Amino acid sequence: MNRMTLGTVHFAKLPPEAAYRVLDAFAEAGGSAVDTASFYGRGYVESVVGSWLRRVGPVVRVRTKLGYFEKPEHHREHVAVREAFERSVARLGGLPGEVLLHEADWACWWDPRSSPGELGAPTAGRPVPAWEALRELAAETGVGIGVSGNNAGLLATSAARLPATRVLVAKQYDLLWRSAEVLLATPGLRVDLGAPFHQGRLFDLAALTKVPGLAAAAARLRTLLREAGVRVEDVAVPFVLAEHRARGVCVGLSSVSEVAALTAAVARVLDPGLLAALRTVGVRHPPMPGPAGTPEYLAPPWRVGPSVAPSSHPDRREEPRTWSPSRI
Repeated sequence: MNRMTLGTVHFAKLPPEAAYRVLDAFAEAGGSAVDTASFYGRGYVESVVGSWLRRVGPVVRVRTKLGYFEKPEHHREHVAVREAFERSVARLGGLPGEVLLHEADWACWWDPRSSPGELGAPTAGRPVPAWEALRELAAETGVGIGVSGNNAGLLATSAARLPATRVLVAKQYDLLWRSAEVLLATPGLRVDLGAPFHQGRLFDLAALTKVPGLAAAAARLRTLLREAGVRVEDVAVPFVLAEHRARGVCVGLSSVSEVAALTAAVARVLDPGLLAALRTVGVRHPPMPGPAGTPEYLAPPWRVGPSVAPSSHPDRREEPRTWSPSRI
């Protein structure tokens, strides 16, 4: 389980005790890394993770992400990034091991003419205030920094121009999608692969056989799995873990039973013939949206007490904090 990271986006829809059970099961199974974000449940999930850590101690390494600011211009404000980091530290109860600039494939981080959601890469040689703020924080605190997002090509360009040595890319390397190969082939770049089930899309291969650009590959994958007598959930994680160039895999879980299934999947070794066949199926294609409905990171946070109930938008005039040596 040392290459697996527990994704917590689904925790925004769980009460604290249910999230604690998932975290307990993951740690007991040998999991050592947790991924969260300041915007999951508008700060609620970071507070849940921090509350759990105060109960059990620093048994896992925590990575968090910054982004989805209250105002679009905050993406380009040095002070906004620093204050967002300070709020994350307060919710987590200590310094995370790593902080990522999320949606680093969005142009709004460096281009005032762009809005959140518009894709783009930084111009070579032009300063990026948010990234400069992260670099300062790294020098002051010792946290690791990097970038994350969904567009593998733009993340590769951004990582080269910032420069960044760590990338978390979601929905771009799995049984069907292979756009992250450009990242995996970049020398010196540490890549984590997120969403090996493409946020549930891979569980409906029949629907994907009707998507332009994916239809033929989805049909081949569906046939291959049927002939091999295996399910997507049997092979998705072992397939991604077999990619030796990736540092790790991040999987979002929401129940103890899902932790048990992940533990079994991590231990599974694919037949060499099946692995070779699976490697021939993938295509390069933009990521698809997740399931319909309210995204987990926008879900109304549970509010059950001060220890796990963050303020949605803390006062931006708060005093700068003094960094603690505590590290989680």
